[in-house]
Amino acid sequence: MIGIFIFTHGELCSILRREAERLTGNRQQVDCLCMSQAEPIDTLIERVEQAIRQVDCGQGVIAFIDVAGGTPWNVIGHLKEKKGMRIRRISGAGIPVIIKALQDRGEHQDLDPWADELIQYAAQHVLGD
Repeated sequence: MIGIFIFTHGELCSILRREAERLTGNRQQVDCLCMSQAEPIDTLIERVEQAIRQVDCGQGVIAFIDVAGGTPWNVIGHLKEKKGMRIRRISGAGIPVIIKALQDRGEHQDLDPWADELIQYAAQHVLGD
């Protein structure tokens, strides 16, 4: 099963995980990490790497991140590049796409096509009026 990791600035990731699981039920291989501005970057990278390894059972991890280009995005990019971890990043983390990921995860075994599908789903569900 593909792991799911939610990584954001502040407490947003805890709220996203709690509400998504409230609506879909508790899930295995799901974790989140809230970034603190005061935490040294090396410590943060170690904590993120450890958390991702906990949810990765060999098929990779989808990482939901609040802002592309921010520290969470860059930390995940560092782990992909320097540690060779199989992670796909999706920015603009929101409840609809996280719920979709939790509900549909068992149907997907290949990280890249599923990540592409989730990115497309997320783009279709950002609406304005």
